[in-house]
Amino acid sequence: MESDRFCEWWSCYTVEQALTGKITVRHPDVGIIHIDVIETKFSAHPGLTMSVHVPARPADRDKIARLV
Repeated sequence: MESDRFCEWWSCYTVEQALTGKITVRHPDVGIIHIDVIETKFSAHPGLTMSVHVPARPADRDKIARLV
């Protein structure tokens, strides 16, 4: 929704499979960060996988922002 270009490209591909999961990272400066993970495969490009890592909660987003 933030990028018109991404939305345009996304509509051009059929998602074959989407897997979701969660990971937890322990960072020495900000502590534990919880991350939601989404992986998708595209039928038009069988060798292509897109992995998206998103902070699970606002507090996790804030921790990541402090690292940037």
